[in-house]
Amino acid sequence: MDVIVDDTPEAVTISSFDPVRREVARRAMAHLVLDGRIHPARIEKLVQDAQKEVEEAVK
Repeated sequence: MDVIVDDTPEAVTISSFDPVRREVARRAMAHLVLDGRIHPARIEKLVQDAQKEVEEAVK
């Protein structure tokens, strides 16, 4: 999983060969940006929530 933040305004690139992991990262990152509270415990919680969302969507 690669997260690339460059000079492009308001853009973050998420790169991964695994589409499920990429979608989990995309959802977690979107929630983090909307919420604005970015710290390790919050990241772990949102990744877990995103994993559950993706699992439900795949079923």
